[in-house]
Amino acid sequence: MIVRNLLPGEVLPSVVMTGFEQMPVDNDWCWHAIIDDVIVGTLICAPAHGAVVLLRLVVSKDAPVNTFRTLVRTMFRDVHGRGYHGYIALIGPMRPAEGHMMKILRKMGGTQLTEPTVLVYGQSPEFY
Repeated sequence: MIVRNLLPGEVLPSVVMTGFEQMPVDNDWCWHAIIDDVIVGTLICAPAHGAVVLLRLVVSKDAPVNTFRTLVRTMFRDVHGRGYHGYIALIGPMRPAEGHMMKILRKMGGTQLTEPTVLVYGQSPEFY
């Protein structure tokens, strides 16, 4: 398995169904896990004041079990070299895959908020 950033001009493939397919993304903040020229996983992040926000992680059903860990470890190595030393991940622990992700991040030293938090999102309003 190789893990690399998106290449210049490359778009996110709809096959991994990230939800970001129609949006502009910064290639330096997106990683693909590739086996035999086939993308088996994609991790999309964003920089935020010294921390990295993990926005979306998608791994195909056929991917090896270590795909998540390999993507995340590669991302951490890359962003550490860019001067980013913290991260934030929004996880739905009631979903089996995300609960598994939370366990792995805890093993990597992550902690979680102790009070309920609600994610609010939307389109930027146009102000004239």
